[in-house]
Amino acid sequence: MARVLRQPALFGLAQGRAARDQGKEAAADARGRLLREGRAVALAHARAHPKGQCSADDVYRALIQRGRDVSGLGPAAGSLFDRSRWTVDHWAPSARIQNHGRYIRVWRLRSRPPESP
Repeated sequence: MARVLRQPALFGLAQGRAARDQGKEAAADARGRLLREGRAVALAHARAHPKGQCSADDVYRALIQRGRDVSGLGPAAGSLFDRSRWTVDHWAPSARIQNHGRYIRVWRLRSRPPESP
């Protein structure tokens, strides 16, 4: 009798996106404080940038300058830029050595809300 191999589902766009979102939420929950600071840094950077742009490299650089351990951000870094507030402006090679020059997103604020006093 032939043996039938059981294999988990390999394809399913909806399932893949749901798993991605669950993973991002879990990472954000575990690293909430640093993630919130990173988001604030991104917003401040974009507000100071003439075109309202910011990348993960910009956030990492600013957090390091503040003395933060950016390795603590881990997979939560994927949640720095919320698509409801940000849009991808273009792609650029990363300056971080560990990224080996791979292209990363450069984000732009969708609208530049007024700064609060």
